[in-house]
Amino acid sequence: MSKSALKIVASPDYLKMVWQDMYNNTPSRKRGSKGRDGVSISSFHEHKKEFIKKISNDLKNSCYSFWNLSPVFLPKPDGKDRLICVPVVQDRLVQRAILKFLYDNGCRAETNISYGFIRGRSVSDALKKASKLRENREFAYKADISSFFDNIKRDQLQERIKKKVKHRSLHDLIISAAHLEVDATTKTEEKRMRRQGLVPGQGVRQGMPISPFFANLFLEKFDNALISKGFYVVRYADDIIAFSNSESGCEEIESVIKAELGKVGLDIKDSKSGVYKPGDTADFLGLGIVKKKEGYSVELTGQQFKKIRSKILETSDLDYCNARGITITHFLSRLDNVCEGYKNYYGRFDNEGQLDDFLVSARGNALDNMIRSVFGIDYKVLKQKQRKFIGIDE
Repeated sequence: MSKSALKIVASPDYLKMVWQDMYNNTPSRKRGSKGRDGVSISSFHEHKKEFIKKISNDLKNSCYSFWNLSPVFLPKPDGKDRLICVPVVQDRLVQRAILKFLYDNGCRAETNISYGFIRGRSVSDALKKASKLRENREFAYKADISSFFDNIKRDQLQERIKKKVKHRSLHDLIISAAHLEVDATTKTEEKRMRRQGLVPGQGVRQGMPISPFFANLFLEKFDNALISKGFYVVRYADDIIAFSNSESGCEEIESVIKAELGKVGLDIKDSKSGVYKPGDTADFLGLGIVKKKEGYSVELTGQQFKKIRSKILETSDLDYCNARGITITHFLSRLDNVCEGYKNYYGRFDNEGQLDDFLVSARGNALDNMIRSVFGIDYKVLKQKQRKFIGIDE
């Protein structure tokens, strides 16, 4: 008799394999961060045999339960916060093990038009596909789903889990992950969470390894409805761009998108949606699909460069830093993380050579702004040993 999916996922050897991959892919600087259970990646790794044994036993005995999530607030370019809900280390391991099993056994919530959170597909791939589609259909319709993760209907998601995942022994675990909530530990966190507009019992919390699977699973029928209409579409998570030979064709696409999203209780952000004519630069995933003499190219536009510079300079604003508890000790690492994040996010695009030099310049502007604000001097006049002492030696 073959083993159930749960027994396979729960086996110590399977968990060890998933753990090693998880550990290897966690940057060393992040391995020391502790979850709400007091366990970090490093401490788990040091005692992995004991931890994995207990997790394995709990899973096999159907008594494993996920911890509630911890809130982490990441600043957005518009000055608001993006809430990321972080699981404890052992829960990340269990969710990754479930996902590996599902993926390896053909249970993939993906379609021909979806590019987000899918192995072997990236932001670059989505942009390349969109650019190619626009060469033959020059009118573009761009739409963002409004507060997508927060508006996912859990009852609908639960039904889709039961239909899509044929391995019934995993249903309870997967469904329990879909119902997880985030707990604040301080009053400040409570206030910041309230500003996010989270509704208990509604939506899927972003930050879990399994959240992207839920997102694509929830939108699978939506994708297939657009495909069945013969539309030329690229979707990356909650960002959608579609192409047509006419403005009226784009309007038809918009009407269908709104209708199909309405069936699952979702809508689009009107402020971030609209039609682009053939000569217009269409914004998609932080880059522009730009008209050239022959075809279209994917580029960072002048306006997008301005937004990046503004975001980087924002890291050196004293009021901004003080409001978020960012001290000089963490300023540089945060600044470098922001710059590195832009490098890593975009991948390949047609004018990428300009980005490296631009980031060096923007980083220098941010350093200058911070040193002037704190010490009243231009950081460039500091001697090398002075720079080294305060941590800005280049």
